[in-house]
Amino acid sequence: MTMPMTFGGNRDIISSMITNILDRRIHIHEWRSVDAVAEATWHDNAPPGTQHHDNADATASIKLGDTMSSRSGISVTDAIAWAQQYPDEVTLYLYDLGTWEPESEDF
Repeated sequence: MTMPMTFGGNRDIISSMITNILDRRIHIHEWRSVDAVAEATWHDNAPPGTQHHDNADATASIKLGDTMSSRSGISVTDAIAWAQQYPDEVTLYLYDLGTWEPESEDF
């Protein structure tokens, strides 16, 4: 029987983390070169009725900064390591290479 892994330590020691990964690739087995977007999880771009992040408030933008960044031509492994470096909790979006196009208000 496999036991679920849980973090029983002090959450304050976790300065950054990926809180969610949304894989929007059509070709899910393409992993060497993808588009990746890291966005602050508290932006809560989720549909109504889904969970909202605890830090979804106006002061979070001032305190943590407005994390929204993208990389193109990066491996899935490198995308995870790259997104993990942000001081904010982020959602990592994965897209097929060359398919993610930012909206003008994204950056």
